[in-house]
Parts: sequence; C-alpha cells; structure tokens
Amino acid sequence: MRIFLRKKQRIFFLLFGMIFLRGNQLSAQCALSYTLTTITGDVTLDDFADLSGGVTVNAAMVDITGGAGCIWDLYAENATITTVNQYTTQGAVLALANINVRAVNDCSTPDRNYGCCSPELPPRISGTLAAAFAAGTPNYIVGTAAVDGALFQNVGACAPLTQINGTGTPAGNPTTHKFRIDVQVVPGVVGIVRPGFYRLQIDFRNPEEGFAAPPALSYFLNIDIQPVLQLKMTTASQIDFTFSDIKQYNAGIVKYGLTILEVNSSIDWDLMAIGTSTSNEAAIAAVWDNPAEYSTGGNSSDQIPLRVLELHQIPANPSGSGAAIDYSPSFSNPPSGNNYIEVARSPYNLLANFVAPSVGAKTIAGNWLTATGSPANAMALGSYITIDPVAPLWNRPDFRYIIDYRLTPELPADFGGLMPAGAYARPGTYTMEVKYILSEDQ
Repeated sequence: MRIFLRKKQRIFFLLFGMIFLRGNQLSAQCALSYTLTTITGDVTLDDFADLSGGVTVNAAMVDITGGAGCIWDLYAENATITTVNQYTTQGAVLALANINVRAVNDCSTPDRNYGCCSPELPPRISGTLAAAFAAGTPNYIVGTAAVDGALFQNVGACAPLTQINGTGTPAGNPTTHKFRIDVQVVPGVVGIVRPGFYRLQIDFRNPEEGFAAPPALSYFLNIDIQPVLQLKMTTASQIDFTFSDIKQYNAGIVKYGLTILEVNSSIDWDLMAIGTSTSNEAAIAAVWDNPAEYSTGGNSSDQIPLRVLELHQIPANPSGSGAAIDYSPSFSNPPSGNNYIEVARSPYNLLANFVAPSVGAKTIAGNWLTATGSPANAMALGSYITIDPVAPLWNRPDFRYIIDYRLTPELPADFGGLMPAGAYARPGTYTMEVKYILSEDQ
C-alpha cells in the first residue's frame, strides 16, 4: 500500500501600504510646517488723523519650513470682525472694507504676478496696502488657486531664479520663508465708523500644492476706536480790558478775533461758551473775582455779574442763529443782552445755572439740551482740517469759529442795570474765566 501525503503550501503576500485621505485629496508628502507669531495684538484709534488716514501695525510673522521636494502656497482667508462693545449708536460698525493687509518679505515675493493674471485673481496680498482684504476667498501671498509648480524670483533682493516656494527654513532662507504681515485699519470719515471695541481675526494657511490645506493659524487684533472730540483753541492766555477814559465806559471796549476755535469730531457735537469764576465754582455768587480794590466809598460794589461779558461769533451757528440762540448778533450800544455769555458751574455741572436753549441759552454750534437725532439739533461729524473732495459731507467753516469780546460798563458803571440795585462797579481789578466746552450732543 502506498500512502501519499500531500501538503498544500499556502503562500501569503502581505502588502503594507499607507494612504491617507483628507478632503478626498492625498495628503502632503513632504515635511511642511509653518508658525504664526503675533507682533502686535492691540491698536487704538483716538485721533481724527487716525480715522481719516488709518493706522498701520506690524501685526504678525509667518515662518515656513519646507522639507525636500516641497512646493507650497501661502494665503489668508476667512477674515471676520466681531463687535465686542459699542460706545455710541452713531455710525456703522467696522467692516472688512476698512481693513487692508500687506505681506512683506525680503524677496518682494508678494509683488510677483508669476505670469498669471493682471490683476491677480483671486486677489493677491500685495507689497502695498492699496486694495482691501477680500473675505471668503483665498488672498494669495505665494502661488495662485491653480497648481503653479515651482515659482522663481527674478526681481527684488533675491538672486535671479531663486525658488521662493520650495525647500527651506526661516533661519536658513529668511528672504523667502519669513513673511511679515502688516494690517492697516482705516475707519474713514466719509460714512463714519461707529466708535467701539472690535476684534479682527484672519486665518492663514500654508498648503503643499495639490493637496488639502492644513488647519488654519489665526491672527487676532483688538481694535479700539474711540469717539473723537477735539477742540483746538488759539487764543491769548489773558485778555485785558482797561477802562481809563470816560468814553470807554459808554462805548465799551471790543477785543476782536482773540480766540479761534477749531473742531474735529467723529460724533454729533455741540460747542458752548461758559463764564465762571472762583466765587461761582464755590457756589457763592456768579460774579467776577476781585483780587484788588482801589476804593470802597459811596454806593460802589465789587459784585459784578459774570454775564456782563459779551461774545460775538463768526460764522453763525449752522443749527440755528439769532437772538438767544447763539452769539452771532452784532454788538449793540447799549448792550441788548443778545450777546451776554452763559454762566454755569463746573466741572460740567451745566445744569446748575444753565438754562435750556428754548429759554435763552446760547450755543456757538449745535443746540444744547434739545432732542437728538436731527441735524437741526446737533453738528454732524467733520473737521476744520480736511474735506472729502468728491462728495463733501460738511462745510469746513462750520468747524471753525472766531470769537470777539466786549465789556461796556456805561455811566454810571452799572453795566446796564445788571449790578445790585443802586450800586455801581467799584474801581479795582476783576478776573473771570471763559470755558469752551465741546460735547457730544445732549
């Protein structure tokens, strides 16, 4: 008997392969990585020049490390602005249209067009801040939306035919693998941006060409846009009236053009003149201070009311002018009362001795204590410095006022009966203050 033993030999082939899928595309095959380092995370705009011309900050640094065989792109996308806090209801919230972004490296890489498009599509972050950042689409710093392959630099600081999107490190190839990101915030003054606290986020990506982009690295910038109310006053530190001639008592003394008031504002505003003194601030009496007396006889009194000082303004109040509204009426002789200064205590306790415009308070520009929301009741934003040449929204003279001063004691020197009954002004030295208050419309 023959017995046959048959053995089946099975041979197994084990084939180990590694395929990674990300977004239905093969993953990057080279060792490509990048970092984002914040340089400036906060910016404050608190000057009218900041609003009109913008503020630029060195925002962040992007460093790229590419291993052997790497070909990569670099772009920014998905910018968002979050309103954290609003300081007023005036104006529109800050938008991406107010943001410009610039990428800079020593090779002038962002200025290169790579023979693609003119202008580059989608928009390239250029070496200038000429174009606003576009949200929701890649804003390319290096490369384009297509598969470009190796890109070479033949201008700028780099040697001809230097590849700018390949193998390298920030330390070994600083001209091509290090990018400084600048951000410019331009609120503008034509269509005012609402003062408030905002947070800007820009996402950067550094994918290998032809493969899915890696997770984004985000840059954050806190933007604080302050309400701007700026009053420039050009004036003598002291205005002197010396009455030494009998004619001066009757005719009065006028000091022409001694004060010039110029305004910059990003919100609705009012401009007021307030007379006060040490005695008035102490709530003793609304009278001039009297540091020196020359005589004390007869019916003389040192209680000269603050309101005897008269003002005259040029131009008139654009919100409304005339008697009991502003100081635009001409000086009359004897004084009519139309130009007497308003009187109040301070700091800013205007209601103590300050009457509403409807019953006689005078305002240089705007209207104090009237309903807001109407051009007739407030001065709109603007500046004495500049004006939009294409679509002017304000008249420059509305933001510049010239003030004249007058005192008229008359004879007897009772300032037209404003002195205490039966009394005349005692010879001496008297002082008072004139405070000019620029305020958000109330």
